[in-house]
Amino acid sequence: MKKRKILISAIKTIHPGDEITYNYGRDYFNAFIKDHGCRCAACHQKKLVMRSTRKRSRKRKSRKGRKR
Repeated sequence: MKKRKILISAIKTIHPGDEITYNYGRDYFNAFIKDHGCRCAACHQKKLVMRSTRKRSRKRKSRKGRKR
């Protein structure tokens, strides 16, 4: 059995608790992530903001369409 190691070098100091990301490339993204969407905290928050913005705009449109 061969011992295999992966060495990753950083351009800055990585502190405990820091989030580390790795770019696997476009092929990996298209094969595994694109259909399901990213699940990181930043993308999740962005989706929530976009969803609430769409809800607000739909409510405004429905209010404008009502006759008084």
